Amino acid sequence: ARERLDEAENLIKTSQDELGQMISELRPIALEGQGLAGAITDYLVTWSQHSRIPADIQIQNEQQLPLEIEQTLFRVAQEALSNIARHSRASSAVVRLAFDPDQVTLCVADNGVGFDLSNARNGFGLQSMRDRMSAIHGRMVVQAVRDGGTNIKASAPIPRQEKK
Repeated sequence: ARERLDEAENLIKTSQDELGQMISELRPIALEGQGLAGAITDYLVTWSQHSRIPADIQIQNEQQLPLEIEQTLFRVAQEALSNIARHSRASSAVVRLAFDPDQVTLCVADNGVGFDLSNARNGFGLQSMRDRMSAIHGRMVVQAVRDGGTNIKASAPIPRQEKK
């Protein structure tokens, strides 16, 4: 009976942690005040503490973007990191954010178990990320290697007239 109670207690704690993280993700993020790089950096610190997966962020040529692009890429980063925490069994993750004159690219990678893309169910998370990127005329590529990790690369054009 004690073993079952311990299992139930662990399940409740895990559920509470996940619920708390989901609630915090639903709150609007003040991207305008800190920009995409700052918002992802702050989120990554919290995510790493909750998931207990060390994570690093690399930012190149930071610039301010139209709010719609920043919000979309932030949500894609959240979903990718959520997938790492839930499925990857990774011991580390890296987020790369590269700002070029005409395009911004977000890469989220892990060293986890990966998965077979040909057999992967097109889950809600991956489809949601693809739909979000499509809405801003961007694209998303998923690379996964069984026992070799996963890399999600999302890129979006930066409209010339809207650059800030």
